Amino acid sequence: MQKNYLMNFGDIAGRSIIYRAACRCQSPDCDMVLELEVDEKYLDTSLFIYKTLRASAHWAGPDGYWEYFDFIRVFINKLKMMWKILLTGEIKVDEDFMFDDANHIDEFLTALEDGRRFLLSKKEEVENETSNKQ
Repeated sequence: MQKNYLMNFGDIAGRSIIYRAACRCQSPDCDMVLELEVDEKYLDTSLFIYKTLRASAHWAGPDGYWEYFDFIRVFINKLKMMWKILLTGEIKVDEDFMFDDANHIDEFLTALEDGRRFLLSKKEEVENETSNKQ
């Protein structure tokens, strides 16, 4: 059975195309949304990648194992993260997106190529409309 890692939401309002890319784990919490958009006023093309990022305070101890009173360490880590956000307004967050196999990567690249063709065709339409108005 072939897994479906990519869902095309199609042409949205005639100026953008949206894809939902699934992670290898198949959890919707790990999914990524790709939006390729044409700005008709400035003829710019944009790629937006939306992904939910999470900051984890559940770091293991120095030996890599959890201890009996780890809830205290986790609470202190959360306080440190809150303090950093309060003082600097930012925190470093990393999130994984796992590709399962070559087919998964090919589907992702196909989405980008389809989006590229869509954007170029929309950009050409807008350019033709503006040249016809002049």
